[in-house]
Amino acid sequence: MYNLDSFLDQALTNGQQVLVRSSQRAAAVRLAHAARQLAVGKRVWPTPRVVSVGRWLESLLAESPQRLLTPHEEWLLWLDQAETILGERPRWSVERLADRLRRAAMLASDYAIPWPRLAADPAPESIWLTQATRAVEQAAAASGALARHQLNAAVLAAAATATESQRQRASAQNGGLDPLAPGIAAVQTAWGLSASATAGGASGGQAALGQVMAAEDAEDEIAQVVEWAQACLQHSAEARLLVVVPDLSARRAAFARSFSQRFEPRSWLGAASGDPAVAFEGGLPLADYREVRLALGALQWLTQPVEVALAGDVVESLSPRWGESLVGNRWANRLRGSIRDTIELEEFLRWLDPQAEPGGEAARRALAAWRSARDRLAGPPRSLGQWTAAFTEALDALDWRVTEGADSAVHQIHEAWVALLAAVAQAGAASRSRSARDAVGVLRRLAAREPFAPATGDCPITVTGSVDDPVVHHDGIWVCGLQADVWPAPATLDPLLPWYLQRDARIEQATPDGAAAAARRALSLWGLRTGELRLSYSRKREDAVLVPSPLLEGMPAVPRRNPTGLARRQRDASLQAFAIAGKPALDGFVDERGSAWPTGSPIRGGAAALGHQNECAFRGYARSRLGARYDDAEQPGIDASERGRFLHGVLQRVWGELGALTQLQARSAAELESLILSAAQAQAVVQLPAASRRELPGARSWAREIERA
Repeated sequence: MYNLDSFLDQALTNGQQVLVRSSQRAAAVRLAHAARQLAVGKRVWPTPRVVSVGRWLESLLAESPQRLLTPHEEWLLWLDQAETILGERPRWSVERLADRLRRAAMLASDYAIPWPRLAADPAPESIWLTQATRAVEQAAAASGALARHQLNAAVLAAAATATESQRQRASAQNGGLDPLAPGIAAVQTAWGLSASATAGGASGGQAALGQVMAAEDAEDEIAQVVEWAQACLQHSAEARLLVVVPDLSARRAAFARSFSQRFEPRSWLGAASGDPAVAFEGGLPLADYREVRLALGALQWLTQPVEVALAGDVVESLSPRWGESLVGNRWANRLRGSIRDTIELEEFLRWLDPQAEPGGEAARRALAAWRSARDRLAGPPRSLGQWTAAFTEALDALDWRVTEGADSAVHQIHEAWVALLAAVAQAGAASRSRSARDAVGVLRRLAAREPFAPATGDCPITVTGSVDDPVVHHDGIWVCGLQADVWPAPATLDPLLPWYLQRDARIEQATPDGAAAAARRALSLWGLRTGELRLSYSRKREDAVLVPSPLLEGMPAVPRRNPTGLARRQRDASLQAFAIAGKPALDGFVDERGSAWPTGSPIRGGAAALGHQNECAFRGYARSRLGARYDDAEQPGIDASERGRFLHGVLQRVWGELGALTQLQARSAAELESLILSAAQAQAVVQLPAASRRELPGARSWAREIERA
């Protein structure tokens, strides 16, 4: 179970405020405090005062006449500046530059880099940052607000006139904040917070010695983590585990798939399985959830062509609103089966001919809904705030809502989407005018920057990409991906701040020594937060051979629970069963040179034989002399070559019936669809093997091919 250092738990019990690095760490501390209260028999207790450093700084300005820009307001200002800087440079990413500008300004503030020194630097990057920062500050001041990078200076100035009661309310205990950036440390000192030991330093406990596990590759490493987590929970259902993946953004899908297959198999069948066993700290960008992705896709389709796959998903999701799900699914399949990459909305609307389309009533409703939504987004450029109101009206015209029977997570995602639209409407009220297409793009970017995780129960496994102090004690911690090329993390300079200013400010990640010190501190803190610390690395990444981080040297190795990943375990089990059942007798034969090719006989394969020989001598011998061939990869449904023969046959039958272009033009859409369906069914009877006609999977696969045709 979760546990806290006694001094932190006592501070919370006494009503003191505790500062942690992030909102995710604050949530973990609240859970650990609740577990301690329940363990001592309490059923009711005051809500613990745990806040992130950012929230604490904001609270110190609560009585100030100046407000802080909302995250959406500020990002839009940085985006405007990035667009001004880049001008006519379409190959540059405006969004990335906006993020870089904002991050550099925050870094300069946190590490107290003097702005006069930055403004004096002649580099183009320094000029960009100085001008953009000045413009953002002026725009914020015009609305009576402050940008985030101005917060430290404003709070520091407020400390000079703070009353005793204000200082009492600001009093807090640090929890896992070492080391503090100089700018934030100066604020704490000005408000009378002592540089007391953090949770890690005050525990006085013995750090667990890390045990090192070498995985064959990234897949094998994930399999080992899942095996370990399952074993821990089987030993104790109350165990609470932390999995740290420094490159989680790149590996999240693989971890989610493996954990879901092991701990939530029913979710793959679409059945509810209670609270999830695994929580990914920080959630996902709001734009990645299906409901929001499709809403954004619908808005995008109203303003520009979209990929046919996305259009099909949007139509399929909306079809129940029009009363005929089967008709909507047929439209969606027709979209997905298009040979083009993108499609305009107007072309799709031409398909919805209520006279020719089977299920005409559904087509009429769909046509009216899309036209009404399209009209909402017509007109000249407007501010983002005005466009956001129009987006809401367009989605309402499409009857975009949560369907009956949706689970709690879907309702929470919908509420988060509605809240984002409201926040963007407020933030973009004074933004510059944009076209509807550009406004949809900005909304998509904001949704991609909005982290969200539906509320769940207490999950036994937490996966995080943060390498900060966990603060809370876990029953086990596993840290992945500790190869020498990524741990310690390579030194990283901010590209918009002069290197010498970063060096003088002692920004830790800006120098190799600082990055190494941060990595050693992280290893020490992980050891303090658990009694079982596992550290793993991969031996291979594709064809590259990897070595462990030098910081793991001298740590004991732990035997692997299973040397292979899931797919390889299944393969080995099949081979073992075959060997036991058949017990084939194998003869050994050593052939160092190989048999010569018969003189005068043509070599199989023509010119390809030379290519195989050039790539690999053994491959050339195996393919040309021994006649070895690769087995065709198994795949569900109909393979590409079979599908190609099928479509060619269907087209041949259709054209044989029509005979001329004039006949094609004379047929109605309904007649052509009936003709194509008859041709597809006839071709399937000819091409489908008799044995497959009696097998349900094969029959279903061909039924899908007929529908596609």
